[in-house]
Amino acid sequence: LTLGTPKQRLVLAMLLCNAGQPVSLDLLMDALWDQRPPPPALHNVYLHIHQLRRLLGAATIVGRGRSGYLLQAFSSDIDAGQFTNLAEIGSQALAAGDVARASHQLHRALALWRGNAFADLDNPPALAPDIAQLSEARLTALERRMDADLRLGRHMDLVSELTTLVAEQPYRERFQAQLMLALYRSGRRVE
Repeated sequence: LTLGTPKQRLVLAMLLCNAGQPVSLDLLMDALWDQRPPPPALHNVYLHIHQLRRLLGAATIVGRGRSGYLLQAFSSDIDAGQFTNLAEIGSQALAAGDVARASHQLHRALALWRGNAFADLDNPPALAPDIAQLSEARLTALERRMDADLRLGRHMDLVSELTTLVAEQPYRERFQAQLMLALYRSGRRVE
């Protein structure tokens, strides 16, 4: 979908992060204007909701006024929900020793990512907890995928990716351990 302004995308993000639960008008206004809504804020929120309903369908966003708005969607309809489901299947397969299935499911889960969560919204404070939670879930899935791929003997294929991850996440010790293991198993003991 082609969405409009950053504020309209933020309204959608707030609804997506709370899918199935009402988001109050006050919470939307606080998120859009960092707790300092201007006089026309109420009208602007109504306009954003109206435009989103035109894009997504009137039955997708329900509610009206101060009681808030609710995005009607199953978790499988939202990419974050799909990611969580696939990552959980992969994690369970890894715990059960089915490393091929774990690797496949975790690769599928991570393929849903197109960069950092809500990167186009310039880190709005209202989404900070959701962004942190999604980022942590992604890093955990990456760690588990690396474990599965290492157990499948894909050491040399992982060295480059793990080197990048260690540089990006220097305090994530598991990536460092995985990199050392991949280097060792690739015959690069000195490194």
